[in-house]
Amino acid sequence: MFSEVIQHLKRFAPQYRLPQAAILGAPFVAQHFGATGFIWPPLGGLENYAAYAAAVVIGLCSLLPTLLETKQQAKAWLGRAVIGAFLAFITYSTLVERYVISVETPANGVQVRSVGFRVEPRMREMFPDKNSWELLRTGGLEEWQIEKVWTPSSVLALRLCLLMSFGLTFGLANLAIGAAARANKRKV
Repeated sequence: MFSEVIQHLKRFAPQYRLPQAAILGAPFVAQHFGATGFIWPPLGGLENYAAYAAAVVIGLCSLLPTLLETKQQAKAWLGRAVIGAFLAFITYSTLVERYVISVETPANGVQVRSVGFRVEPRMREMFPDKNSWELLRTGGLEEWQIEKVWTPSSVLALRLCLLMSFGLTFGLANLAIGAAARANKRKV
């Protein structure tokens, strides 16, 4: 798979190779350096394989321009990819803003956690006036504690949404770069 992506990158002009390769490696760099929660969301149990999953989505999107046969198709897909990447970025930003929470702890400094879409009914009854930040501080920062405050299925669903919107943002950006290269190529 990785060798196919490299071959795909070699077919385009040099000015397109570096951005596509950088975007393909973005999940690994973001996972390593993204302690803020926006660059790379905290994904809990999905963290181990999330960068690989995002790289697969990005890699598959970078292969799509090879299917474009004409410059008109490439230009149309360029527009679609730019709009799609923008919408995926807005979705990702909204999810991070609403469901990724930073909490200052005395021992470990700032801890960033993703919560769920739905609070457990019993927690909502016990703490009707608390917001997500207060619920996280009350319930605890460990994975099992988060799943006692928010429903486990909503925690998993949110993390999958974060991962997919992250992957699609970069994947569609990669598709746009490939479509631009295809549209600017002398002979398609």
